[in-house]
Amino acid sequence: MTARYVLRPEVPPHGAVVYVAGVGGRTNVVRNWRSSGWHVSAAVWTRPTEPGSVRMRGRKLAETLCGHQVSQVVLLGHSLGALIAYEAAAHAPELVSSLVLAAQYPPHAMNRCSQRDLERTSVLADLTASVPAELAQSAEFLALMRDVWKKEYRMIEEYEASEPTTVPMAVVGAAEDSSSCDEGILREWDRYTTGEVTTRVVPGEHTFVELLSAAGVRDLLRECCS
Repeated sequence: MTARYVLRPEVPPHGAVVYVAGVGGRTNVVRNWRSSGWHVSAAVWTRPTEPGSVRMRGRKLAETLCGHQVSQVVLLGHSLGALIAYEAAAHAPELVSSLVLAAQYPPHAMNRCSQRDLERTSVLADLTASVPAELAQSAEFLALMRDVWKKEYRMIEEYEASEPTTVPMAVVGAAEDSSSCDEGILREWDRYTTGEVTTRVVPGEHTFVELLSAAGVRDLLRECCS
């Protein structure tokens, strides 16, 4: 089967939010957001061991949205997922009403993570933070996931952005995250859209989106999409 995105749960025809996860693809967080008042679906990549490129993933996500015949979608992208969401909006701006880009500097200003960094205990701890303990302690599982993470970080290293989209953006950084804490750099996302760009920095670390409660994601989306 060709690698593609599937949306879980299914999206309604209008007004859905689609969450695009960062490195590791932790999409199960949307279960915590069911009572947020927003219909949030996760974009799930069917072949994690075949991650492809950022541009290809963005095109595949756009194709999935088109196949579902949806409109006025809000794409909420976290970290690597923010880049993929941007590419999807560049491919199919007519389907996307707004981009919410979290914990990610614009492409020209991204922090680069070396392959050696992935061997550091602190990095692995961050990446396994939401993994069940029995899996996080499995050497076989960690070896598999480390390979996936390296491929996904390579996607970031090799990424060159498409031409600007027309979709408005709300860019949210985290105060304790070196890849999104400077609001001045976040404002430079305005190079990538002809639409409106708003920026803010909120308390927290790189994974702040994954830690949001239903009320937290409701407030975030209300502030970003109003």
